[in-house]
This record gives sequence, structure tokens and C-alpha cells, in this order.
Amino acid sequence: MNSAARTDLLGADRTQELARAQYRSLKRLTALPDETTVWPTHGAGSFCSAPPGSERTSTVGAEKRANPLLAAADEDSFVSQLIASLGTYPAYFDRLGEANRRGPGVVTRTPPLTELSAEQVRTLVTDGGHVVDVRPAADYAAGHIPGSLSIPLRGQFATWLGWLLPDTAPLVFAAADGQDLSEIVWQAYKIGYERLAGRLAGGTTAWTAAGHRLATTAFVTADRTDNRPYVDVRQKSEFAAGHVPGAVNIELGALMRIAADAPEGAVVACGHGERAMTAASLLERAGHTDVAVLDGGPADYPPPTAGSLFRARRTHAREGCPASTAQTNASRRPVRLGLRENRLQFTLLVIVNICVGGLVGLERTTVPLIGSETFGLTSDLAIFSFIIAFGLTKAFTNLAAGALTSRFSRKQLLVTGWLIGIPVPFALAYAPSWAGSSRPTSCSA
Repeated sequence: MNSAARTDLLGADRTQELARAQYRSLKRLTALPDETTVWPTHGAGSFCSAPPGSERTSTVGAEKRANPLLAAADEDSFVSQLIASLGTYPAYFDRLGEANRRGPGVVTRTPPLTELSAEQVRTLVTDGGHVVDVRPAADYAAGHIPGSLSIPLRGQFATWLGWLLPDTAPLVFAAADGQDLSEIVWQAYKIGYERLAGRLAGGTTAWTAAGHRLATTAFVTADRTDNRPYVDVRQKSEFAAGHVPGAVNIELGALMRIAADAPEGAVVACGHGERAMTAASLLERAGHTDVAVLDGGPADYPPPTAGSLFRARRTHAREGCPASTAQTNASRRPVRLGLRENRLQFTLLVIVNICVGGLVGLERTTVPLIGSETFGLTSDLAIFSFIIAFGLTKAFTNLAAGALTSRFSRKQLLVTGWLIGIPVPFALAYAPSWAGSSRPTSCSA
């Protein structure tokens, strides 16, 4: 809903071909009656291009009104818009196609997780295995096996397991009392991860009892971040929708590859803390020693001073930061629907449209009259060259304004344009004469 399935999962060489095929498919679907029910193949937030949201069904009519891809002017625009909207996806997606083609092995019952001693876990890690800590983020922060990877057990567990670890290495799990071990197994198996060596018997208590130390990670609220560098590990689309000014965006899926480039002493954040704790564990595995995790998200961070969002955006642009890190924080106020709740904005919109309509009317009526009666232009082509020049002037002005948005806020550009434009109609209206050397004269022999 409000999107379309991604077309890049079979490789970059087929992405555009499949996007064009999808355009034709959607055109056929939109020809169905508006009341036709739409049942998406993916739930909200899926990496298969399903955007966040709570709705589970839609209708053809609702999609035609709200889906931005269906508003594309033509096939080329649709393809460009769709491909540009494709974010990253889990690494295991590339493996599952062949795995599904071969077919899964038959499993008649839940495979057990063998209980392992602390020494057996150490041996497995020495031999190339990985410890996955599935406890809640706060438990991991309070004490965990050094080098373990935090992936709290929840609905997205399989996604991050398959994104961050290979399916060829043995996995050992550290779980809390009462956690559903079968859920760990089934989420792993459904993405082809079957080398599950077992779980640490007795958890971290058994680990310390065996004489091994635990590592800790600072899990702090927004008022205790101490001006640390802010690393936001959410997806780029989430980051663009609103983030803390000055934040550096490194997607969790890419962090392992570029962990060395992450700033030292950073506070790592996502939307709530789970992904951020996973990111912190990756950074610690890569050698970072002073990492903190934000218990919360951008909405919990201290609000910036007035105007600092725009200043932050311009500062990043001047310093050459990537576009994703130069985005400004979106307003956190709830969206209000209805004319009564938005009457001021609606009134302003009506006034603006009246002014625009009047301007277009002048362009179509007064300009040709001035051309013929004042300047003696009788050719329709010459008269309409006024209109063409007017349109070109508007187009180049818009182009210049767009280029300046990286240095100035939209409000500043609009106010400047109004200040320049307001005197023009008065200058034209009160000009002493339209006559002069421009009027054609006759010569006698």
C-alpha cells in the first residue's frame, strides 16, 4: 500500500526491465473499480518496499488517491521514482532465491537448542562461531559476553540475524529465563540458518561463575548523552523523515562494513533502542571502547533552539556532508485533518490561488493589449512572445531559487522574492507613460 514491490532483487541488470513490467501491471489494476479491495503481499515496514503504517488492506480507489507511484506522469517517471525509492535490504535475500528453488528440508518438530557450558561456548567462538545475545537491550547493556552480538528476540529478529551474520558459521545463543527458545529456532530456520550449536546453559550467571568477565554498554537517556557524536542507525527513509540536527546516518545493515569510520565515543540511536544496541555490539566487536546507546529515539532528544534545524542543514551542506545527513528534523506535531482545523492554511491557499489566477488572467489579456495598442505590435507571434518571455523568466527564477535552497531556508527565499516583486505592479501602474522611442514612427520621403 502506498508503494509497489521492489524490482531489484534479481540483480541490477533486471531492475529497470521489471520496473517497466510493474508499471504496466499497475495500469491494469487501476482500471478495476475503485471499491476493489487490495490485499498487500507484504506487511507494513517490510523491506520489500512496504512503507510503515498500521493499515493491512486498502482499495484501488484509495491507492489512486494516496499512492505517489500511481501519480507518475508516464512510464519513465514511474521507473525513475520507483528505483529512487528502493532502500537497502537484508543480505540473506540474495541467498534465499536459490534456497527456495531447491526447497527446504523437512522438519517434523522444533529442533532443540543444546545446552552448552561456558567452556564449550568459548571453544565454539575460537573456532569461528558467533554468540548471539537475544535478551532485551537493557539486559545486554547491564552485562554481556565480550564480542557477542545483541539481537533482541522480537518480530524482526530473523531480519537482523540474516543481515549481519553468515549462515555458514555455528551460532550460540545467550537468552534470558522465560524467553521462548522455539521462537529463536523457527525464526532462524525460516531464513535458512540451521547451524544452531545451542545456548549457554545458565546464561550470563554461568559465564561469570566459570571465571569469565562480562562487558557492559552504557544505556543512557537523552539528558545523559554528554554532547557525544550522534550516530543514527535507522534506514535512510526514516532518517530523512526526522532526526537530531548534526546526526550522522549510518544504516545498521552497513555498519559492520564501515565500523572503522564511525566516530569515537558516539551515542548510537535508532527509534527505540533495539537496533542501536545491535549497532553498539558491532562497534564493540570492531574495537570501539566508549560507545553509549540512547534509550529512546530522536523524539526523546533535547529539542534544539529555534531555527537551529535550518542552520544545521545549511552547515552540513557547506561542509560537504552527504544529502542524507543534511536533512532537517521533521515537525513532531500530530497531523490535523479537516477544514476547521486547517482554516488558516486553507484561507492562505485560497488567497494565493486568487493572486495566481489574477496574474495568469493579466498575462493572457493585458499583455497582448499593451503589445498591440502601446507598442504597435500586430503580429500574434510577436504579441505572444511577451507571454513566452514571462514564462521563461518564471522558470529560470524557480531554477535559481531551487539552487539556493542549500544555503537559505524556503521562508527566506519566499520573503526575498515577495520584497522584489511587490514594487513591480505599482511601478507599472504609475509609470508616467508607456509611449516613447519604442512607438514606431513614419518617415516622409
